[in-house]
This record gives sequence, structure tokens and C-alpha cells, in this order.
Amino acid sequence: SISNNAKLASCFVHLDQFRMAVEAARKANSIRTWKEVNAACVAAKEFKLASICGLHIIVSPDHLDDLIGHYENLGYFDELISLMEQGLGLDG
Repeated sequence: SISNNAKLASCFVHLDQFRMAVEAARKANSIRTWKEVNAACVAAKEFKLASICGLHIIVSPDHLDDLIGHYENLGYFDELISLMEQGLGLDG
């Protein structure tokens, strides 16, 4: 179920198991879960995994400002630009 996978993703984040968190987020497929896992991956400098999550977030304009702000606040401008470039051509 979505709820269980979201909780599982959150647990994996707390255990620093980011790859497993991304897999659980994929199964949950909710913006809230994608945002949580993305934020944890960015904080841990796991940018490849963060971009997997980010691509699921940027197709939702309501959440784009939060995503951009998170990268900017941590000073990861190049990684943010890379994510946006990867997202070109995606649509929700």
C-alpha cells in the first residue's frame, strides 16, 4: 500500500539507506514521500539518488519552489541546474 511504502521510505531515510528509500518512494509514488527522500539525499550529498526523486517532484509546479529552495539553501546550485536540465521535456 502507498502508506506502508511511504513509512518504509521514511525509515530507510533515518537509517541512511538512501537507495532503499528511493525504491520505497517509487512504490509509494507520492509527492510528500519523494520530497522527504529527496531532501535527505541532498543533505547526504547523494545527488544521483536525489535527482531520481527530484524528477518526480519537478513535474508538479506546486512543489517546485520548495525543491529549488532546498538546493539553494545548501548551496548546491550546480546540482540544481543539472536536475532542471534532466527535467527538460518532462511533463506531468
